Amino acid sequence: MLNRKMLAATVLAAFVIPAIAADAPRRPLDMGQAIDLINQTYPGRAIAAQADPTGGDGVHYHVDALLSNGRVAKFDVDARSHRIYNHLPPESGPDVPLSLADAVKKVQSQTRGRVLSAEYDPDPRPHYHMSVRGPKGELSRLDLDLETGKAARHVPRS
Repeated sequence: MLNRKMLAATVLAAFVIPAIAADAPRRPLDMGQAIDLINQTYPGRAIAAQADPTGGDGVHYHVDALLSNGRVAKFDVDARSHRIYNHLPPESGPDVPLSLADAVKKVQSQTRGRVLSAEYDPDPRPHYHMSVRGPKGELSRLDLDLETGKAARHVPRS
């Protein structure tokens, strides 16, 4: 009788518990984590990202990555499942000293807000444009200077 109980426990541990753990809900990704996921999964680096809460399946992120072959790949990252969906129209991208993921983290730490979108702009000096939802719900548009690492309120060009 003891052998059957040990066998049943072994089968349970080997097959049932891992299956339950695999279906366990994951913690939703924030934008910085979605960017890190792309950077860890594909050769190259993320150069633009945007949160999209209206995709029908819940929050996901649009992330553009400059691949090692010089092409830009467009990805959708599902925040809940952590799945990556790939779209590959080619275009050129920038060579920047601060990765998009690091820039998003820097702005979030400086503002205590949540970055909703980020994109690279080379003119007049290389910087990232970011839309940030502040801790009280306010929306602001910031520019992160790539040379200084400082975020400032966006000033439209005239």
